[in-house]
Amino acid sequence: MEDGLYQVTTPYLCAGFVVENGQVTECAPILRKKLAYWQTVAKKVEVKEMPEVKGIPDAFVIVDFSNFVHTCWWPAISAQRADPKYDAKEVLKTNMYGKLGTIGKAMADCGYHDVTYIFVEDQIPTEKLKLYPEYKAGRNRENPPPKEEAKTWLVEHGYTYWCSAPDSEADDTIATLVTLLSGDPDSIPIVIVSSDKDLWQLIQPGVLVYRTTTGKFVTDAMIQEEFGVLFPDQIPLCKAMWGDASDNIPNVMPRMQKQLLPLIKTTDGSLSEFWANFHMDLGVHLTDKCRKMLEENKADIERNYKLVKLKKELNLEFYGKRNKNE
Repeated sequence: MEDGLYQVTTPYLCAGFVVENGQVTECAPILRKKLAYWQTVAKKVEVKEMPEVKGIPDAFVIVDFSNFVHTCWWPAISAQRADPKYDAKEVLKTNMYGKLGTIGKAMADCGYHDVTYIFVEDQIPTEKLKLYPEYKAGRNRENPPPKEEAKTWLVEHGYTYWCSAPDSEADDTIATLVTLLSGDPDSIPIVIVSSDKDLWQLIQPGVLVYRTTTGKFVTDAMIQEEFGVLFPDQIPLCKAMWGDASDNIPNVMPRMQKQLLPLIKTTDGSLSEFWANFHMDLGVHLTDKCRKMLEENKADIERNYKLVKLKKELNLEFYGKRNKNE
């Protein structure tokens, strides 16, 4: 095989291995037993200057770059509006420095002292916009954050590992990255840094979500309070029914939470199992009005589900920009 990073993707598995000098040098533990077979079906991942991670870190900290910058930018804009003596771009740098310090302390409190940060960038979500042209329409585009300047500052301060996927948002790229890095008892712990609730779908043993807006880790209780379900896998079904105002995804089943949540809780979070259970007698009472709404809005529900269910099989592009002192 050619040298490089390879990805194995099936309906039940997404993992990878690295080939150097024609030999597999690093491999996800779940692939080792039948590695010879997986080598025949794996696809090579396009990698641009993938940086070497020296040593084994205590944890991977995956940062939603756009979300991180926005979190630091809007307080900077407010400061400049309140007093023109403040330069928003300089305040942004101060805010990023402080936010990174807060994140570092939270990681240390978890026992993660030697961590590898990977910043994940957004790309235009071409397929989602084809599916629903109004996706994310109406967002405030005034005073956009200077992302390139923020990125340059981060790289200069040692945050040199970056990742993206063509035509894909950061949350889908993060989902693919988490899938590649997790899923095995020997996997290194992962912490996702973002205030985007879509990423709560990824919470599992060994994968945490740290909210930049509150400075807290997401808990089971938070998931239940926010969505009314017990498991992260069921979140996409909730958003498929009741939409997401922040992404301009419409609510197609208004005032039906009380009836539909018990049905959603019977599923594994997949849309196919939801419809299967809908047609079965599982002791969940749905009124004729609710059933009619589900049938009439089935196409919209399925569209919403495609918009909110995170993708885990993207082709990732890794790249590293070296610190100016290296």
